[in-house]
Amino acid sequence: MKKNPLNQHLKNYEEKKTNPIPVIRQSHNHDHQHQCEIICTTISAILCHRLIDVRQMFKNEIY
Repeated sequence: MKKNPLNQHLKNYEEKKTNPIPVIRQSHNHDHQHQCEIICTTISAILCHRLIDVRQMFKNEIY
């Protein structure tokens, strides 16, 4: 079973809350990619219940 990206996001969020010291900045590209990930996971979190429905739908069609 695939890891749930939302769970991973929440775990990362909890870790950041408890350890807010920023990591040494890496290349700009990495920062940009990370920004995109945050946006995507935020949208995923907002739409989480819909996404679960959609995943369920796909599962039913695939299997």
